[in-house]
Amino acid sequence: MPHTPSTNTLSSDYKDLSSDAKNMASEAASSARSKLDSAREQVGDKLEAAGEKVGEIASRAADTAGRLSKRARTGAMRAGDAIVEFVQERPVMSLGIAFVAGYAIISLIRRR
Repeated sequence: MPHTPSTNTLSSDYKDLSSDAKNMASEAASSARSKLDSAREQVGDKLEAAGEKVGEIASRAADTAGRLSKRARTGAMRAGDAIVEFVQERPVMSLGIAFVAGYAIISLIRRR
């Protein structure tokens, strides 16, 4: 007579199989959670590093803009001082230059 598994044996095998499946699912979830936490930490570290680099670049850009602004301001002041000095040293010539420049501008405007 062929050997047939008893109901108790089948029930026990089913419980073992169900328990093994639950354990495997739990281990898989735990492993996935661990990998996700690790990836989240790595992304956070990289975002923090990127933020620091952006801050450094912005700081350098602000410093450069400040230096360029100071140079432009200094250059404009020197040009203004040179114009004032020229007008004081040569007032008649300055008046003539202003007259000719004004006449040229008016002539260009009237042509339109």
